Amino acid sequence: MTFGAISMALIVWLLTSYRISKFQGDGVISDTGFWSYPRYHIAFNMIPLFETSAYKFSLAGLPPEKMTLSLDLPGKSEVDRIMLSKLRSKIDASVVDDQGHVVCKVSGFISDGITESGWIITSTNSSAAIYQKACVDMPIHNHRTYVLTVRLSDVDPDSKAIYLKPYISGGGNELP
Repeated sequence: MTFGAISMALIVWLLTSYRISKFQGDGVISDTGFWSYPRYHIAFNMIPLFETSAYKFSLAGLPPEKMTLSLDLPGKSEVDRIMLSKLRSKIDASVVDDQGHVVCKVSGFISDGITESGWIITSTNSSAAIYQKACVDMPIHNHRTYVLTVRLSDVDPDSKAIYLKPYISGGGNELP
């Protein structure tokens, strides 16, 4: 390959690659680099799990990647797993594009992976989050605007002082 062809390929790649400066919306986006997985991370404001409420977040200029919605549980970890799985607060979430296409729509209670429709807990010694399979690898297009809605109902009285932090991540290189 000649130097000219390599230069042209590099220029095309630079002009067509995604830049986080294209993102507009209610969250904060970060890029952890080409070799990381997931590469793009969008964090939103915290939501109190102990209050019946609905929250809407606007998103535009997202990376054209498959993305996953999760709800982080700040301050929670593996030691809280049993307590979290007993909470009966109902959590609904959806991602809808500007043409009315439902990219992801889920509803359920926090579970320990036992029920197919529940929010599955994933945790480590230092963190915890919940997700549903229907919102994993959502197809995202960078020329569309999306609305993420999170609705809490039937709030469990034992969910005092527990917060959810919506989080969308994806892209990058998942190496073997």
